[in-house]
Amino acid sequence: MYKITRQYQRGGESLLKEFIDLLKAKEFIHTCIEEDQRMRVHVVYRLYDIYGDVLNTFDSEETTGTASGGGAASASSSAGKGSGFNPTPFNMSPRPAGMPHNWLTEPPEDGSQTK
Repeated sequence: MYKITRQYQRGGESLLKEFIDLLKAKEFIHTCIEEDQRMRVHVVYRLYDIYGDVLNTFDSEETTGTASGGGAASASSSAGKGSGFNPTPFNMSPRPAGMPHNWLTEPPEDGSQTK
């Protein structure tokens, strides 16, 4: 008896399906990985035996299966990827003519507060 679990990038691990035959379980994982690659979703599949030991770990970004200690290798490969969105720290919204650049008022420097 073999169990397949699925874990999304920011989610918990959930039981996906159970198989009796190891080859059918691996075929199922490879078809799921192909679908995930088409949709560009990062999913980690794990194949467990009847005793709860991890036999293989399959990553949708890496098409090959790794041994049970392969979780660290997949984490290091995704560490070098940067985000495509780099916001600017400046406010680039258009303003009407005559509007000041900084509309926030600063507190007085003498320490007195107005009520």
